[in-house]
Amino acid sequence: MSNNPNQKRHPLGSTDAGKWAPDVNAESTVMLNDSTATNFGDVTNVREGSRTPWGAADYVTHLAPGIVSVGTPGHGGVKLSPERNRKIPTALRQASGWYEEDCDVYIPMMHYPEAFVRGEQTVDEMREFGKQGLINWFPNQYETAFHTTLARGQSKSKDEQTWRKLHEDDEIAISASTASDGMVKVTVCTGGRDEHGRYMSDEREILVPKADYDNPDFRQPLGKHSGSFVVDPSKNYPDVTPPPKPPNPPAPRYRTIDTSKLSMVGQQRVEADLRKQFRFRDGPTYSLKEILENGGITGKSSSDASGRRGYYLRMATEAEGQPATDTLYALDVSKALWDAVNAPAS
Repeated sequence: MSNNPNQKRHPLGSTDAGKWAPDVNAESTVMLNDSTATNFGDVTNVREGSRTPWGAADYVTHLAPGIVSVGTPGHGGVKLSPERNRKIPTALRQASGWYEEDCDVYIPMMHYPEAFVRGEQTVDEMREFGKQGLINWFPNQYETAFHTTLARGQSKSKDEQTWRKLHEDDEIAISASTASDGMVKVTVCTGGRDEHGRYMSDEREILVPKADYDNPDFRQPLGKHSGSFVVDPSKNYPDVTPPPKPPNPPAPRYRTIDTSKLSMVGQQRVEADLRKQFRFRDGPTYSLKEILENGGITGKSSSDASGRRGYYLRMATEAEGQPATDTLYALDVSKALWDAVNAPAS
């Protein structure tokens, strides 16, 4: 477990799984359920090999009556007994009693700090550490659970939510590079990136004087970040978005076959191949003859597999007259038909 409640989630398999070492913080003013009650319930059924939300447990540590810490090769967390879990406020409670180790763990840590104390730290210090992690990761649930409103600067994630809402209609920088003559080429899009890093709209490129780009007045704080450049529409920065690339030309179609150089047996194989039926994904069935006549193919190829050479005709998904799919089909045919089709081999 990270020592910093402001830190981003750990990657899966963190070597800090199940460990807590908080910084010293001020005493919490939040009133919690009395954790000195004697009815803690039982989680002794959780042991090595037990099923968890992250796979089979490969280590188990009983932190206190009714509280167990587990780790798996990929992740880990804390399990509360039903009796312990019922004391968690509804807005914060996981019905399963499982709290993953990166962020959810702050919930039981705040409510049962005595189970997580290590070294010389005090119960109050651990409670405050859990509280700060909870405020940072789950501000809305925290406000609901404790009937309070967090002020700006108390919660990184709430500040980000507020910032995104405030600037959802503004163009925000998503990348930048140095241009010539004291200018910066800035890629912007309306709303910037979402919390998953995806662009909220189509992007465009503008030229911004470096003095503007570096000016704090044009930057709005975003959580712990130094700031994101927000475009002032009154500035009318020149748009230098490159034109869209022209679409790729359609692949040539090949529809004819030449059986004049085939033997009688080869011509019979070609006729048999042309009668073969091919069913396309979520579409009707076509004979190979219909495919060649209506849409054509884009080429042919061959390959060796298990000591046998296979021969294939390639059909692009957008072929005329054929069903639209997201797959490039390779149609298995005889060597005779493969030779007879007037298409390039690759």
